[in-house]
Amino acid sequence: MIVYSPTDPACVNGINELTASQIAIFSNQKDPNTIELTLNAVNPGKAIVTMIDLSGRIISTQTVYVTKGSNLEMLNVANLASGTYMIRAELNGTQAQTKVVKF
Repeated sequence: MIVYSPTDPACVNGINELTASQIAIFSNQKDPNTIELTLNAVNPGKAIVTMIDLSGRIISTQTVYVTKGSNLEMLNVANLASGTYMIRAELNGTQAQTKVVKF
């Protein structure tokens, strides 16, 4: 289960500056093994998606190609331990991130 609160400033960064920052991301745990990641991009391009634990250790990195608008990606978290993680996406030099909690 993903804990997300739109009023928690730590959950999503970069949303207010979407037109300037190129990308925004949202996450939702689809099932115990999958996180559904929505990347909203102002322009198409190659995005780098990185999952990081709270100690700063990179858990995974993958490259995804996004189109202008909403893009849906599925992240496999079957082997991920319960805990809090940050998911960061970078597109055209701009970053956005969201916090996820896996139970």
